[in-house]
Amino acid sequence: MNHFSADEIDKLKSSLLNTSQINCPRCYKLLDHTPIPPRKDLPYVRNRFWIQCTSCDIDLVLDHPKS
Repeated sequence: MNHFSADEIDKLKSSLLNTSQINCPRCYKLLDHTPIPPRKDLPYVRNRFWIQCTSCDIDLVLDHPKS
């Protein structure tokens, strides 16, 4: 299984805060990112993003940086 490194995750989090377009920290292609809103029946679930790089075949779910 392919995973982002801690440094790559930090870059992704920073990108989420500063821009609406996010590039893969490995191949620099534009990433698909899908908002995952919190569910009303589970108040402890945070606002998240599902981030996918189809080129590197890697994905990750990150908490929304402003939540």
